[in-house]
Amino acid sequence: MEAIRLFQGYLWHPKEDPWDLKALLPQEVLGARLLLDEVPPPTPFFEDGTPTHTQRFYQLTLLVLTEKPPRP
Repeated sequence: MEAIRLFQGYLWHPKEDPWDLKALLPQEVLGARLLLDEVPPPTPFFEDGTPTHTQRFYQLTLLVLTEKPPRP
């Protein structure tokens, strides 16, 4: 079995907001698995200079599991 990554990115929200993104998002989207892992902020500041330590960051990965390797 092989995992093929379709998409990877970040989601974030203010630390004081009690959102549970794992409960809000589906574990599967059209047959692809959705992984959500809390991670430290990838940078110390946003582009506008706001510190990122005030946010909770999640790495979101959408992948599909397959028996066949993808074609080149």
